[in-house]
This record gives sequence, C-alpha cells and structure tokens, in this order.
Amino acid sequence: MMQSKIESLIQQTKIQGSALYFAYKDKRTPWYAKLVSALVIVQIFNPIDIIPDFIPILGYLDDIILIPAGFWLAWRLIPPVVKQRSLESATELIASNPVIPKKYRLLIIAGWTIILIMIGMVLYFLLINPKTR
Repeated sequence: MMQSKIESLIQQTKIQGSALYFAYKDKRTPWYAKLVSALVIVQIFNPIDIIPDFIPILGYLDDIILIPAGFWLAWRLIPPVVKQRSLESATELIASNPVIPKKYRLLIIAGWTIILIMIGMVLYFLLINPKTR
C-alpha cells in the first residue's frame, strides 16, 4: 500500500515537472513564471540538492518544502490555458516515455551553470576584488 502511494507521488512529480517545462516553453507564459518554473524544474530533476540529504532534518526540507512551494507559485503565475495544455502534454509524454528526456538534462546543466557563475561572481566581488564595494 505504502509503495503504491510513493510510486504515485513520484509519477505525479514527474508529470508536474514535465508540465512546468511545457509551460516554460509556451510563449503565452510570462517571464517571471518562466523563471520560477525553471528553478523548480532544476530542483526536481537535479541529482544535487541545495541542502545535501545527509544533513539531518535540513537535508530533506528542501525536497519537502521547496518543491511543493515552487509548484504552487509557478502554477499561480502560469495562465490557466497554458497550465491545462501543459498538463495534457506532460501526461502524454510520461505515459509514452518514463525516462527523463535529454532536454531536461540540458536544462539542469544550464541551471547549475548559472548558479555557479552567480556564486563565482559574488565571491569575486566580495573576496578577490574588494575595491568594488
């Protein structure tokens, strides 16, 4: 019983994450909704967590709190027509191909590249180049 609930939750997360990707690609989606969607997609499909899971309690908080909060915020920002079409497309995609497509992996790599560049810039301006403060 518990195993089927977990599998169902995983399946719904895949569908929701895929739907966010389709909404992200839709031209009717506002830029701020695209930004939130991209961050949620990276968090879902990325094997590296913001807070590593081996840290007691805090390690799972990013998965338990950030992902549902990200879904909630993204879906609130996305127009209803786009949301419905994206969910239909995602359901079809997951039903036909349960493996994470290559385009999601590329989005994950791009997301982490942007995060690392931002961290590098902050460290540069704070530590290496203090004249810019």
